[in-house]
Formats: sequence, structure tokens, C-alpha cells
Amino acid sequence: WVSEAYTKKEAESQTKNMMEKIMQNPKSPFHHFKIKKELYVFSGMGQKHAVFQKNLLVFWISTTPEIFDRVLNYYLSHSFPNLPK
Repeated sequence: WVSEAYTKKEAESQTKNMMEKIMQNPKSPFHHFKIKKELYVFSGMGQKHAVFQKNLLVFWISTTPEIFDRVLNYYLSHSFPNLPK
């Protein structure tokens, strides 16, 4: 899942607000949160997940645990152009 914000600051705010709500929700199916800088990694529903922001884009990556690191590294190491409005 990818979302585009109008500004980098808005993307950062959206990421932080979304993750705070997920982590504070006692009914959330997600657990084992690890936060490193602006990268949120967690588990739930049989998958591993990562949420992070790059420029104007907010990413939510979900995969099986076996391929998670490779998929996450791909998205972290590539640059993605901002989409035209």
C-alpha cells in the first residue's frame, strides 16, 4: 500500500499518527513493534509488516516472514519518483 501526501511534513505526520493509533489500540491484531528512526516493523495476521515514509510517499509493506527482509530492503534501497498531480 502506498499513499502520497502533499508535503514531506504531512507524510511524516500521517505515518506517525497512523502508527500511534495502531500501537495504542488494545484490539489491534498487530504486535512486536520495533521502531528504528522512522521505520516501524511489526507482526500480525500471519505476516510481517513495515510502515515508513520516503519523501511524499508513505509505504505499508506486508509479506510472509520468510521474504520480509528482501522485500523491505528493496523498497528502502530504491528511490520512487513523486507521481504527477
